[in-house]
Amino acid sequence: MKEQKELDFIVIGAAKSATTTLYELIKSHPQIFIPAAKEVPFFSDSKTYKKGVASYIKSYFSGANPEKLWGTVTPQYMLGQGDTNPEIVAGRIHKSLSDVKLIALLRDPAERAFSHYKMQLQRGYAKLSFEELVEQTLENPDKLRANTKPEDSFIFGSEYGRILGYYYSLFPRKNILLLTTEELRKSPEDVVREICTFIGI
Repeated sequence: MKEQKELDFIVIGAAKSATTTLYELIKSHPQIFIPAAKEVPFFSDSKTYKKGVASYIKSYFSGANPEKLWGTVTPQYMLGQGDTNPEIVAGRIHKSLSDVKLIALLRDPAERAFSHYKMQLQRGYAKLSFEELVEQTLENPDKLRANTKPEDSFIFGSEYGRILGYYYSLFPRKNILLLTTEELRKSPEDVVREICTFIGI
């Protein structure tokens, strides 16, 4: 028996794909515990990650009923954060929680990119128009992808095949559930039911 309970599931993203709505829907389930703060990134935050997963769980899950399933909703895990890209995040999660269940909520990639751009614009990161930034990014995507900054992360965050490839290379397919924002809009009850079946409640 493990001395410390681990996370049972993680909603890894994608950003701007209604993860907040999903968080609100599943946090009220009587058999689930999710920290009160929606986003509590650990694997994408190098400074926090260095403190160890035990410290992270103690900080956000102390006092949580161990009989419940523990999880987080952290869209940074498909986007990256600071000097940490999704490939590094996937590796860190697998190293610490090789049996965890992963849930990805995917929005139409163009819609997601534009929504992300609007958020960056409001925060003052984007100085150019959406069209100008797309054109600029596509001129040298490999270089920009390797050094992603807030103003160009909106495009790379929609590269689902590349991002999820990092997770599929480490985790068995049975541990990864893909859902869409469209499914969530049409039938939130069915989506929540599918998640419950997937994580085992």
